[in-house]
Amino acid sequence: MDGESQVEKEVYVNFEARRRRSSWRLAVVLFLQNALLVVCLSVSFYCLLRQPEPVRQEEDIYIRFEPINDIQGNVSFGQFDHNKINLSSNNIDIQISCNGTYMLYMEVYSEGLEMEPGFGNFSLMVGKRELARIAVEAKEMGCKDSIHHQIVDLRNGDNARLNFMSTNFKVCKLTLGLHYLHGRQCQR
Repeated sequence: MDGESQVEKEVYVNFEARRRRSSWRLAVVLFLQNALLVVCLSVSFYCLLRQPEPVRQEEDIYIRFEPINDIQGNVSFGQFDHNKINLSSNNIDIQISCNGTYMLYMEVYSEGLEMEPGFGNFSLMVGKRELARIAVEAKEMGCKDSIHHQIVDLRNGDNARLNFMSTNFKVCKLTLGLHYLHGRQCQR
């Protein structure tokens, strides 16, 4: 019996030693896991609560005009908002300062007059050269909405002019703009 009890005693001692080592390992693993959790939470809250420095970005290059109501015949456009494109002192010519591609866009509410279809043409001119023409047709009484856009190529120093001609046509409301398609990169 003495041999068996000696073996049991050694097995019990080895088991106790393993148990103490595994509980110590478990404690170390739990401590490291909690420490890592605290570090991750700290970094997350720091990033969340930190106020980033405002990045000053230049705006895109564009000109937008005030909506115009009730037009027949000639039109003059009032400048609404712009960046690097200006109206000249006569409030007719648009002074272009960047070479490149632009999008001319408009939203027009129009109606025909005297129960007949009406036609209107908006054109963008540089000198005597017509760069874009947008034709609008109104088939009936009552203002109807239509959206138009056209790509044009303009050069630094161009003085562009918007013209409107119509036959039996009334514009109830017109919103118009010219937007540079190269974003903030002004190519001169």
